[in-house]
Amino acid sequence: MATGDDFEGFFAMAYPRLVRQLFAVVGDVGEAEDVVQEAFARAAVRWQRICTYDDPQAWVRRVALNRARSNLRRSRRALAALVRTGPVADVPELSPDAAAVAMAMRQLPRRHREVLVLYYIVQLGPRDGSAARHPHRHGQEPPGPWSHGTGPPAR
Repeated sequence: MATGDDFEGFFAMAYPRLVRQLFAVVGDVGEAEDVVQEAFARAAVRWQRICTYDDPQAWVRRVALNRARSNLRRSRRALAALVRTGPVADVPELSPDAAAVAMAMRQLPRRHREVLVLYYIVQLGPRDGSAARHPHRHGQEPPGPWSHGTGPPAR
């Protein structure tokens, strides 16, 4: 049906049709587009073989349907986990001080924020194995607002 050089033509012809078909299955245009695009990405990598099939569109449809089915299973597992955990506890509003600290921490790289949270909030230290995975180790000051000798407040 197809030749090795016309993947773009195949995509232009089959994509709208497959999105409509998958929309009918999943009921969401965005998800239909996602699974069809992923199926076409997989087809592009294997195009030299797939283009020799009697119906390459059937292969792309099958891959998209499999992806949609996997997404549905993943969503069901996530929903079941949410149901098992029960209602979400009320989270108190941040105090002005906590909000100011959060704003200041946004200026730091993510890894440094992780270290600060693990050390000062969770109270894990170098012997807990957390410091070995992070840039500042064993009592060294983290860079940023405390790098000029002022240091963070004591625990």
